[in-house]
Amino acid sequence: MTMATGVYGKFLLACGTGSPNFQLNAVDTVKLALTSDAFTPNFDTHDRFTDIAPNEVVGTGWTAAQPVGSPTFTQDTTLNLCKFSGAAVSAAGTTLTGIRGVNLFDDTIVTPFPDPLMSAINFGATYNTNAGTLSITWNANGFMYISY
Repeated sequence: MTMATGVYGKFLLACGTGSPNFQLNAVDTVKLALTSDAFTPNFDTHDRFTDIAPNEVVGTGWTAAQPVGSPTFTQDTTLNLCKFSGAAVSAAGTTLTGIRGVNLFDDTIVTPFPDPLMSAINFGATYNTNAGTLSITWNANGFMYISY
């Protein structure tokens, strides 16, 4: 199976209804989980970290569910989009196998359900590190955006 890229539907619904109450501008703790190629996100039904946890890639130098530094939610009036981004991720000395993508979730929210999923990003290939550096640099439009 190949991991897909997209935004989880329950996240979008929650943004519109306010339940749970996301605060995406350095208030909530946003975390990322590296996932394997075996994971296929279901953007309609997956709604929490436990849905992806069995396919999370961990190893030497990398523990589960790493925080995203400096999360920001901004408006770009030139491109007409609101984008959610954060600091690039870098971890030296990692040995990891079968990384296909990343899933982002909000680790702050506990009700009505804990750790809601936000988005999944497929890297387009499967990567490994062997006592090397894992680096993730987000797209200029962030790891998620809404155009208007």
